[in-house]
Amino acid sequence: MNNKLLTCFVCKEFGLKSVVNSKVTGLSPNNINKNCDHKDIALSTLFTSTRTETPDEIKNIKEHQEFLKLTNSCFAYYNSVKEWVSNNDIDMVFGYNGRIDLMRAARLAVMDINKIFWTVERPWFGKGLLIIPNEGPLGTISLEKITKLFIDKPLNYDQIFQAVEPMAKRRLQLNKSEFMNFNKGHDLIDWNEINPNGEYKYLVLPSSRMEHISEFDYGKDAWSHPLDGIEKLIYNKIINPEDLIIRFHPIWDVKIHNKDATSCIDYYISFCERYQIKFIREFEKISTSYLINQADIILLNGGSSFFEASIIGKPIVSLAKSFYDVSNYQYDLHNISQLNSINFSEIRNNKLKKENIRTALRFLYLFQFRYHQFSNDVLHVNSYDPLFKFSDSSLFQLSKLVKDGTLIASDLSCSENQNDENKFIDKIFNDTFDWSDAIDNSENLNNFNKIKPNSIIKRLVFNYGK
Repeated sequence: MNNKLLTCFVCKEFGLKSVVNSKVTGLSPNNINKNCDHKDIALSTLFTSTRTETPDEIKNIKEHQEFLKLTNSCFAYYNSVKEWVSNNDIDMVFGYNGRIDLMRAARLAVMDINKIFWTVERPWFGKGLLIIPNEGPLGTISLEKITKLFIDKPLNYDQIFQAVEPMAKRRLQLNKSEFMNFNKGHDLIDWNEINPNGEYKYLVLPSSRMEHISEFDYGKDAWSHPLDGIEKLIYNKIINPEDLIIRFHPIWDVKIHNKDATSCIDYYISFCERYQIKFIREFEKISTSYLINQADIILLNGGSSFFEASIIGKPIVSLAKSFYDVSNYQYDLHNISQLNSINFSEIRNNKLKKENIRTALRFLYLFQFRYHQFSNDVLHVNSYDPLFKFSDSSLFQLSKLVKDGTLIASDLSCSENQNDENKFIDKIFNDTFDWSDAIDNSENLNNFNKIKPNSIIKRLVFNYGK
């Protein structure tokens, strides 16, 4: 039995088919020659699987040997989904992820016949589900709508601690529910030990771009790479290279799809050496959180470091479009036209620090508990083991989503005043907040259930080694 057949068997017998009693329908693989207007469906998959990051790699991606194969598969699936949805008079489709090859093809197919595709994904911080209409998991349309509705709504005491808990777990090295736990056991190193020469402290925290490149409309005038923005800042004498530390992302030390991040690392090393910028390699055990605490300004091109930095009021300069654009917390430097309006002296002064923390706090809460759904009924104890319970409120919530066909905030409650927020903000401002206070140890996991295969044999295989 070759790998393809084995993979197909395992997918059918131990995937969705193993946990439902109803018939699972297969789609035709023979629609490859029908027309499809979406010529770049496969790019998100290819960018991810090849860990494409640099401008040259992006430019030449369609020359990759797998591009045509992936494209043909996506076209066939796109047309088969359209055919299947139309023939069965289906009103909406739920699909996992909605970004990678076949699921992206399905999403586009459903949308093209004016039906709704609900993308379902695990959340960033382990509670609830990301479930959004007609977008991939990195989309911001629904997030922006909910942000506009709730960014001016005060939070009460309980909401504040719910919002802050994942950041507290990161700081205290207790986070198990995120996809990867970085910073574990890393050393608290003072900035001056790494970079003793600079006048200011500018920390660059690059994120991997491979998942985002084909998902965001960056615009024609966007940097070809986020480092272009830093280069222009240096060239125009807005910042000095000796004020910078670039901390390579720890994910670059991990193989993904058996592919390393060598090209990305080399691109950054070359840039740093050209401008004599201090950098921290991806494998070095130096605490990023501790560097964030010390920095005057954080420069990002995406990633959840936004939450870590913003919740303590650190100014953020954004070098590329990302999910947090809708919060209006950051200072955008996405292209050359925004260079003239950026003022690092003003940003460093951070006169509105308390109000910035308030904005960050509300955005962190709404991201987790208004934008994400079923936050009380789905719990991810780690990256691979979701637990479920089914309450009347979640069933009502799901039926309303299906009925309305649009995303609604999963929590509408708010405080009547800013008193609780003010107490929290003062503690953060004065560095007196005890992060352990935000850890909730009262959750009773006995109220939750795991989804398990139906048959006894499949259950034995499912539980093997656990």
